[in-house]
Amino acid sequence: MTNKNSIDFFSRIIRYSIALLLCLGILACPLAVKADHLVENHKILKSASELDYPPFAIVNSDGSAGGFSVDLLKAAAEAVGLRVSFKVGPWNELKQSLADGALDVLPLVSYSQERDQVYDFTTSYIRLHGTVFIRKGDSSIKNLSDLKKKEILVMLGDTAHEYALKESLSDFIITTVNYEEAFKLLAAGKHDAIVVQQIVGLQIIKKLELNNIVPVEQEVHTALKPVALQLHGFEQKFCFAVPEGNQNLVSRLNEGLSIIFLDGTYNTLYEKWFAPILPKTEVPFSEQLQGILTILIPLLLLITLFGLWYLKLLVKKRTNHLELEIQLRTKAEVELAEANVKYVKAEELGKVGNWEYNIASEDFRGSLEAKKIFGLDQDTVSFSRPEIQSCIPEKERVHQTLIDLIEHNIPYALEYDIIKKDTGERRTVFSLAELEKDESGVPLKVSGFIQDITDRKRSEEDQKRLLSQLQQAMKLEAIGTLAGGIAHDFNNILGAVIGYAEIIRDDSPAGSAVLEDIEQVLKASYRAKELVKQILAFSKQAGTEAIPLKPAVIVQETVNFVRATVPTTIDITLDLDKESGPILADPTQIHQIVMNLCTNAFHAMEDMGGSLVISLKNTDITANDLGAEKEVRPGAFMHLSVADTGPGITREIRERIFDPYFTTKEIGKGSGLGLSIIHGVVKSSGGYITCQSTPGEGTVFHVFLPLVDETILPEDQPVEPVIPGNECILLVDDEEMLATMGKNMLERLGYQVTTRTNGIEALNTFQNHPDRFDLIITDQTMPGMQGIDLARRVLQIRPDLPVILCTGYSSSITEQKAKATGIKGFAMKPLVKKELAILVRKVLDDERLAN
Repeated sequence: MTNKNSIDFFSRIIRYSIALLLCLGILACPLAVKADHLVENHKILKSASELDYPPFAIVNSDGSAGGFSVDLLKAAAEAVGLRVSFKVGPWNELKQSLADGALDVLPLVSYSQERDQVYDFTTSYIRLHGTVFIRKGDSSIKNLSDLKKKEILVMLGDTAHEYALKESLSDFIITTVNYEEAFKLLAAGKHDAIVVQQIVGLQIIKKLELNNIVPVEQEVHTALKPVALQLHGFEQKFCFAVPEGNQNLVSRLNEGLSIIFLDGTYNTLYEKWFAPILPKTEVPFSEQLQGILTILIPLLLLITLFGLWYLKLLVKKRTNHLELEIQLRTKAEVELAEANVKYVKAEELGKVGNWEYNIASEDFRGSLEAKKIFGLDQDTVSFSRPEIQSCIPEKERVHQTLIDLIEHNIPYALEYDIIKKDTGERRTVFSLAELEKDESGVPLKVSGFIQDITDRKRSEEDQKRLLSQLQQAMKLEAIGTLAGGIAHDFNNILGAVIGYAEIIRDDSPAGSAVLEDIEQVLKASYRAKELVKQILAFSKQAGTEAIPLKPAVIVQETVNFVRATVPTTIDITLDLDKESGPILADPTQIHQIVMNLCTNAFHAMEDMGGSLVISLKNTDITANDLGAEKEVRPGAFMHLSVADTGPGITREIRERIFDPYFTTKEIGKGSGLGLSIIHGVVKSSGGYITCQSTPGEGTVFHVFLPLVDETILPEDQPVEPVIPGNECILLVDDEEMLATMGKNMLERLGYQVTTRTNGIEALNTFQNHPDRFDLIITDQTMPGMQGIDLARRVLQIRPDLPVILCTGYSSSITEQKAKATGIKGFAMKPLVKKELAILVRKVLDDERLAN
């Protein structure tokens, strides 16, 4: 009779344990991200297998790679949609190729802390220990100390090689290219021992048909359960390895290992490669019999003892039956009382009570919680129908639902409001009930439960409100992204308008009608420039610039713009205190507030006409005046009011008037963002806005902004003169119209200007004549090469050359980033002649002084 050797048995246990650990390890890893974020599915991973490390790595007869680890990598990769190509080579060369990045992955790398500095590893898929192989009959090696003066063989670069060096196993360590060579040498009588992983050694012995090589434990121990020679520290945790830093591929391969373990592929491959290797032996019948008796005799003794004990237990049970029954009855009574307490507590915690309606007597009975929900007296047993209905505002609807259940068996499931009798508080409840009948089918009573769902309803309403706010925020973010995206193109267009208008102004004779008209064009263009800045601020692509100011001039100027579009049927009255303020605000935002409020008033009175009154003054606000504005502090405020005599606004609309996208206007007259933006601007400035309106009597908006110290108002700065120059400038802009306009503008100031319309062309021009130019002015956003990249290339050639970077909008460059690159000047488009002239002169003069 034969059985598998205990080695085979325990190897199965080890194998399933390792497989379980593998699964747990992979599941413990962070969830792999989607495949298209990690490794392209169509990419073929480059891998390699060493010359001979059976059964993990072998070379097939056709020269291709094979073995357990090769098949495992193929299966894991295929499970996640990847493919692998293999080549074959010496191990020492392969691991260096992986470290250099020439390979994507190796299938068989033993983990160590030293290797972890060079590679990234997947979860280990098998753990095995090394052992020592010797020639049969050699009794000179029985433990590790016997190896010290022996010649031991290892494969160059293998874990066994690293282990032997680290532990100083021997003074004579001989390396071979592969382990087949080592086993052939040992079998031929050369050297003394081989240190290698046991499975690999057994496979090579079988392959080479060597009968004079054995592991140390098989030579020394012959018992059923041999004790192997322990090589402390020589545990090989085999993993897939990738070049350091490629965690995406590690996550992908871990996912593949998890899949093939769960679908049984791992077990199939293990049986294929390892089952033929593990040795088998016969177990003597005497040893089998001894093992059976060792278990059977104690078991028979245990059964006998159990029978005696059980007989005694039956006698005791019969004797104490009456006593036990009394105890059970007592315990049941206690448990019933405890259950009743728990039931009452559960009703209280869940705010759920039960009730019962007697059809004949028309009275209600309820649990303590049901009485508590209605605010009824806890000591009263029953209540009449009128008493209950007095707590229900919709008593007709609730009573009709009860009648429908009794007369027509229509399900009773109802949500309604109640007024608590003890506190007068309004609550929302939900009740469910069913009809109970006698044996003849006559209705007897209605039993149900009632639950206070007020808190849940409020929570649901809060959740809906938060979801709505999130949706509005996402809409605002989308609009902000769109606004930021068009700012660059709009600034280019505006730059051409301003530039050529300034040229026309300079060429127009004083006092001419053209000069007066062009001044209006420039005035509107400058306002448009500020509005673009406001668009960028709204889209979070540019910050606002709050300064101390007195708003009367801005309000007056904005109203003048409004007058041009308002029909004569609307009378505009101004009541402005010119000394109102100062406040800390962005001038463009003040313009926006007045423009939006006046435009809304105009739309309200467009059909019938009316009166529009704008007033501005300072006022003191007390805590009582603030009311619900908890975030605003009392003090001195600027008060701007815009009043119209339009149709007014209802209370329902006033409650939503500052919500984003809420509008009552027809398509084309409003987006629903105006008042929302105003509300945000005022709030961010530490103020608040209110709306007073009565249908049929008009509407008044009040804006309050806190005053700041008068002493921080900026002093009037002297007009800085425009100083001409004669330096040579290279001007780069991908818009040919802007490049031509800039050249014209700078040449009028005396400069020599060369223009280019892309960064690559400009770089070539500069490289041909690096000493010709005194200054480069470049746009940031250009095809082929951006302005910041052009500046870096130019400064590598001439570090002392000043560069001015211009941008209408760029999320990737700021003034701080530009200066950190070595750029001397930073200008926001659209460019104004005076600002550009001053900046050019300043940059050139600063560079001259620095040198």
